[in-house]
Parts: sequence; structure tokens; C-alpha cells
Amino acid sequence: MRALWLYGAQLGTKLVWCCVFFGIRSPGLGLIDIGSLFIVIVLFQKIDRLAALLLFPYAAWVAFAMVLNAAIWWLN
Repeated sequence: MRALWLYGAQLGTKLVWCCVFFGIRSPGLGLIDIGSLFIVIVLFQKIDRLAALLLFPYAAWVAFAMVLNAAIWWLN
């Protein structure tokens, strides 16, 4: 049940990030949200180790997007 809740939280924070970053055009709020998205992905390790290993490429992609988001926030 907790894994399903984390999966829903991950989907929700990803949706919020897209709306905040692209819709509202707020890189600062987007950076806060993508940081919470990364934390939610890392929390999968406490629930299921295999799920965390399978989510590793996604976590790496989110980390890269977080660095890009931070650079856009810093330069603006």
C-alpha cells in the first residue's frame, strides 16, 4: 500500500513540476518541487529494493533535470 502511495506522490509531483516550470514559468518553485520529486523517488528504497534499482535511471534523469532547473533559476 505504501508503494502505491509513493508511486502516486511521484506522479503528482511530476505533474506539479511540469505545470509550475512550464505553465507558470517559475524556476524557483520548480526547483523546490523537483527536489521533492527526487526525495520521493529515493524513498522507494525503503519500501522495495528492486523497485529502487529499477527506478535508478529515472532518478538519474530527475537529478540531471534538477541540475538544469537550478542552472536556469541561477541564471535568471
